[in-house]
Amino acid sequence: MTDLMRTLRVSLLLSGLLYSVSLSAQTTAGFYSQSCASCHGRNGEKTALNKARALSTLDEAQVIEALTVRRDGKIKGAGNKVKMRLSDDEIKHLAEYIQTLKVAK
Repeated sequence: MTDLMRTLRVSLLLSGLLYSVSLSAQTTAGFYSQSCASCHGRNGEKTALNKARALSTLDEAQVIEALTVRRDGKIKGAGNKVKMRLSDDEIKHLAEYIQTLKVAK
């Protein structure tokens, strides 16, 4: 492989990584809108199924803990099937995003 081809491949790979990073906030917002907002409210203001605390009352660490224990099956709930698919990084991004909803009110 020539140096030019190698450079092009690395450039394409890096540009793809940068593109995915720049979309992470938008992707997280879309995930929340599609998978969470119907029960938790657009701004995290609802008590999901009248059981869970409103997300807008939780800090980032509490959201991470709540999502993690539900993902790991330690607490059962209606949204666990969705939560079971989340990685640690996705949980962190979601917790960060939920904090922005508090100012969006």
